[in-house]
Parts: sequence; C-alpha cells; structure tokens
Amino acid sequence: MIKHQTDNSQKNFHYNAYIYKNTVWNSHFHSCYELIYVMEGEITLLLDGKRETLQKSELILLSPYTVHGFTVDGDSRAWVGVFSDEYIATFATTNQELQFSKFRCDPALEAHLRQQLFFEGQPEHYLCISALYAVCHACVNGAEPLGTRANRKLVNEIVSYIAEHLESDLSMGDLARHLGYEYHYFSSVFHQCFGMDFKKFLNRFRYERACTLLLDRDCDVTEIYRACGFSGLRNFNRVFKEQSGCTPSEYRKRALKKDAFVQENAEKKKT
Repeated sequence: MIKHQTDNSQKNFHYNAYIYKNTVWNSHFHSCYELIYVMEGEITLLLDGKRETLQKSELILLSPYTVHGFTVDGDSRAWVGVFSDEYIATFATTNQELQFSKFRCDPALEAHLRQQLFFEGQPEHYLCISALYAVCHACVNGAEPLGTRANRKLVNEIVSYIAEHLESDLSMGDLARHLGYEYHYFSSVFHQCFGMDFKKFLNRFRYERACTLLLDRDCDVTEIYRACGFSGLRNFNRVFKEQSGCTPSEYRKRALKKDAFVQENAEKKKT
C-alpha cells in the first residue's frame, strides 16, 4: 500500500534529516522534496515502481509527490533529507514537474556537503539554503531529466482536494468531475499513481487524519470520526482496526503513554 506522509507534506520551511542503517521504507509520497545521499555501501531505491541501485557517493533529488521507497541494509548508510520547496524556491518554480536521475557531486562539493548538510538535525538556516542550492546546481548539471511528470500535478490536485473535503461523502466520480477529468481516464491514472482503489485510499487518508486527532486528549472520539468523514462509529472502528490492528481508543492510550515517556526522558536529560 502506498502511504501519504502527511508529516512531510508541510510548508513554512519544513525540514528534517536522518541517517539510516538497516531500514526499509515502503512506497510513499509527500509534497516536500527529498534528497538521498549514500554515505556507505549501496541502497535499493524504488522509484515509481521501478528498482535501481544507488552506490556510495551517489545522490538523487526526488520531486514532490514522487512515489518512492528505499532499503538500506548490511553495512550501508544513507542520509535522507526532506524539505519544503521554500528552501529552493527558484529551482522549484522551474523544475518541480521534472524528476531527475541519480548523480554525483565533484569531490570538493561532496566534502563541503558532508560538513554543512549531511548530518542529522537542522543546519543553520542560510547555510542549509546555500547547500541545497549547490545540490540543485550539481543535479541540473550531472543528472538526466527523466521527463515531465504530468501525473504529479494530478496527484497534487487529488491530495489537496481530499484533505480539504475529508468530512464530505466523497466518490471517485465526484472528484473526477470537480477536477475536470473524464471518469475512465481519471480512474486509470488514479490506480497508476496510487496502486489501490479509491475507497481504500480514502480510508487510508481518513485513518491518518484520525491518528493525528487522537493525540489531542481533549478531542472526543465521536468528534474525530465525524471530522474525518467516517459514516459512523462502527465504520470508524472497523477501518481503524484494519489499518492499525487496534481500536482508536487503544491507539490513543498507547500514543499518549509513549508521548509522556518521551517527554519524561527529555526532562531528565535537561536536569
């Protein structure tokens, strides 16, 4: 199942970066850019359903709404940074509909990026922008454009519309009409982009929204299922258990307990 990463579909200079080892990320997409750099060994990248290998020192800059996943195993390590398009606004305006192939930086730039960018956590703001533009320059000059992805625009339209109308009784026909597409074409492209039928995708989207709302202890479960567009409490419980293996109440209890544990440890570290 292809997952929409809502946490990585944010604006206002959203940024996160992690170094991965022995990790598998299944197919997913988000509205932010994603930069992958292989630090050691090699990784397997799944890009729009096709597999390829990235070797040490190779990079790939994934455009917004690209369906992708990757596997890092053995002694391999990969740095992965996710960031909103404000960081590279000029590049994004011109190239957002393009997907580029993998590429390499020259050794001097690679050494600079390892110092200024390729670590976990948030770099200094302007140094981060400078480093990411240096990556864009290397990408444009060293990578091959894989073609304009017209479907990416449609994915963006679909996700944006569903997010804004999640409380409504949505159907694929209504969505196709609203976005101005012929139904059979829209249905074909939808399955190509997301790899599942509309109902499953919508339930997944509603489940992800519910997970976020359940973290607010003051939000009643009845309010949550209505805000997410579920037809009733029974339907909400059924879909939620299919997705998570537990009921919404059990999920909230576990999530709040975990959050309290994390906060407690953070306070201990301060003292």
